[in-house]
Amino acid sequence: MFARIRRGARTARRFESDQRAKDRAHAAIADYTVFSNAVQEILAVNGAPSGFITSRAVVTALDQLVDTLGRPIRPVPSFERPTKFATNQVSPNLGTGQNESEAYIADWMQATIAIRTETKLEVSRVAADVFPKLGVGVRIYLRADFQLMHPDQFCVITGIGRSGG
Repeated sequence: MFARIRRGARTARRFESDQRAKDRAHAAIADYTVFSNAVQEILAVNGAPSGFITSRAVVTALDQLVDTLGRPIRPVPSFERPTKFATNQVSPNLGTGQNESEAYIADWMQATIAIRTETKLEVSRVAADVFPKLGVGVRIYLRADFQLMHPDQFCVITGIGRSGG
C-alpha cells in the first residue's frame, strides 16, 4: 500500500509497499501496516489514539482483506483498539489516482471546539419560498473555533489505495 503519514503540520514519514516502489502504480490496501505505523507515531509523543475517521470505501477494503488462502486477515491490535468511524464526508478520490483516500487517526480528546457566540435559532414562514408551500423555514447558526491542543497527536494517512477505483 502506498500511503504517507502526516503528523501535525509536517510530514512524519512515507510508507510504500514493494509493489508501489517498483511500478509506481497505486496499490490496493494489502495489510494494516500503515495504520499501525500511524498509531506508533502518536504513541511516540505520549498520545493515546482514540479513533480513526476514513471513507466507507477504505473500511470496506479493510474488511475484505484476505490472505493467500482466502481467509480474512485479522487486524493487528494497534488497529483494533481505536474506534473506527466511516463517513461519506471523506472522499474516496482525494489523491492523484482515482482510488485514493485518507484516514485520520488521533487522540481526539486533544481537539477542542470553542463556541464564540450563542446559538441562534430563527423560524420563519415567509423566508425564501416556504410560505407558498405551507412550510416553515428553520435556521440555526453559531460562531465557533476548532483547535488542536497537541497537533503532534493527530495523523493524516494520505494516498490510501483501494481496489475497484
